[in-house]
Amino acid sequence: MASALQRLQVQTRRLGNGLRLFAAQLPHVQRAVVSAQLHIGPQFETRGTHGLSHFLEHMLYRGTASHPTAHDLVSAIESEGGYLDAMTYSDHGVLSLSAPNENLLGLVPTFAEVFQRPRLGAEDRDSIEIERGIVREELLEELDARLRQVEPDNLVRKLIFGAHPLGLSITGRLGNLERFDAELLRAHHARHYTGRNAVVGVVSALPARRALDALARAFHELEAGEELTPAPLIESSIKPWLHVPYEVSQTSIRLCFRGVASQSPLEPATQLLLRTLDDGMSTRLYARLCDELGLCYEVSAQYEAYRGAGVLDLAADTQHKKLRVVVQELIELVQQLRHHGPSAQELELAKRRHAWQLATSLESAEDLAELLGFDLLSQGQLPKHPLAARQSVLDSVPLNQVRKAARHNFAPAGAGLVTVGQLGRGDRAEIQRIVQDFRSS
Repeated sequence: MASALQRLQVQTRRLGNGLRLFAAQLPHVQRAVVSAQLHIGPQFETRGTHGLSHFLEHMLYRGTASHPTAHDLVSAIESEGGYLDAMTYSDHGVLSLSAPNENLLGLVPTFAEVFQRPRLGAEDRDSIEIERGIVREELLEELDARLRQVEPDNLVRKLIFGAHPLGLSITGRLGNLERFDAELLRAHHARHYTGRNAVVGVVSALPARRALDALARAFHELEAGEELTPAPLIESSIKPWLHVPYEVSQTSIRLCFRGVASQSPLEPATQLLLRTLDDGMSTRLYARLCDELGLCYEVSAQYEAYRGAGVLDLAADTQHKKLRVVVQELIELVQQLRHHGPSAQELELAKRRHAWQLATSLESAEDLAELLGFDLLSQGQLPKHPLAARQSVLDSVPLNQVRKAARHNFAPAGAGLVTVGQLGRGDRAEIQRIVQDFRSS
């Protein structure tokens, strides 16, 4: 496995406008991808521009000068076997185009035009209204009939990060969406889609140098701009429990924590800690709540690391009458890890499974491009053998460091509980007691 990770080499180049390029050759893949990542999203927004990054992502599909309509654009790409995709996250955005190896470089100029010169409704106001309607439908999926936020992941970020931009949802607010226009879109695009604020790469069966040359030709006129940095995160108290009443068949539960930042020395140990908790049906979370107790059909845990802070959460959905039992079990799980940490056997399994997952990324150009692009965007450079370097870092994490990460990340003072659903008789007082006991432990 180590040799497979070591065989991957990545070539990089930096253009005069500051744009960082990367290319990796995977001779066995049938589909290639060109992928751009950039600093954008709620972490770079204000309450007034909340949701603008996500709306702009949608508007990238609405055409370019060479392909004036949304249909013209996707038809030109799909006629060559291609597929255009975009995604907005809390702290970055991704634009990608996948296609058969033999057609990818021919589509790079189209991809570059979408990135650099989208129409954004400047010549066609109807396109903005059409896309506004689509985004409105997407946004409403996160709200109840009274337009209250009921998406648990959004509520977790609000609870953990409060008024900081990281506490904002990705999709935005209905009030903001209704006033976004071509001028705001163009200004947001000009600020974020620049050379110093982005990276672009190709993962394909093609020689890396050939791919880099194609990217350099397509992006040499991109405005340099500036690399954006997010607003600093100020520590604030976390509300112990946020409950949103919602008429559904199950209650969603999130036990969440303010965790370590992406630049923290404990970040690698935290990645491994999460794997000991949730990385298959044999690990602690599923084994306890599902296999042993039958409380839930599905459970999960995740960790997102940002500049300045991170967020961890344990997620479960259960019948309303089981709510307080599930909350108690989740707290007991993190208390066990906080006080005793994982075992040496659990850590060894976590390291092996991480290596297997990295090796699996060599089977998908899309997965590898997103992984490499994010690392280059966030770290500023890539080692020659990035996957092997990543695995080497995790392999060197000792057990006492993972136990330290458990004590730090699962500190009761940084904990909060989010529930979306229905409370039974006595639930409110009992859950308040359970949470308070944990927070004061």
